[in-house]
Amino acid sequence: MSSITLYWSSISPYACRPSIYLYEKGIEFKSNILDFTKQEQKSEEFLKINPRGKVPVLLDEEDGQPITISESAAIMTYLEDKFGPLGPSISSSPRLRAKVLTRAFEIENYLLPMAYGLYTAWFGLTEQEKVDLSGQNEKVKAADAAYDNVIEELQKYDELLKDQALYLVGSEFSLADVMLLPLLLMLEHIKLGLKAEPRLVNLVEYIEVNKKRPSIRQGVPGVWNGDVTRFDFSPFVEAHNKRKSN
Repeated sequence: MSSITLYWSSISPYACRPSIYLYEKGIEFKSNILDFTKQEQKSEEFLKINPRGKVPVLLDEEDGQPITISESAAIMTYLEDKFGPLGPSISSSPRLRAKVLTRAFEIENYLLPMAYGLYTAWFGLTEQEKVDLSGQNEKVKAADAAYDNVIEELQKYDELLKDQALYLVGSEFSLADVMLLPLLLMLEHIKLGLKAEPRLVNLVEYIEVNKKRPSIRQGVPGVWNGDVTRFDFSPFVEAHNKRKSN
């Protein structure tokens, strides 16, 4: 019986990271997916596990000495310390390991906050504002700027993938890919227009190649079961492009 229980969400790029790692490594674990629409992360039962009401949370009860770990970066560090880094060559090369960690921290500190900034700005718009073409609305201007920031940041990853679109670092699937792919898949499925963006050709190929990976299909279920697609950014993106061309 597995000693590991993972509390996570199918629609959070943060929460999907540990599940991808565990599936990729073939490590048995108890999966407990919380339903955000029912506010299960705020339930009395879950708040006893994590008083902040956030996922992911990993519980490891090995040897009768349970440890509870929250924050995805801390969980990923714990898992790689316990079971080893993804990618045999990466685990034996300090240089490659440093590159992997550099990309992982860049995603954590720059790309993800930008993406959530865009989501927050978009969510604050009315349906009419999402398709406004005047370019005068301050909330729309803020959302436009947030969108441009995300696309410009994604270009950096597109450049990293120009020589090969399989992996973000080296020649093996690594922590860097685990950090990046859940977000990219969710951005694709909320119709952010990645495929239509000529500056992101390599990134789109990277998504297409890696979405077939079993650990990705198992570890990011919200993309495949429709949970993520209930958010549709396409009217805003279309209006954004028209505003920009005016």
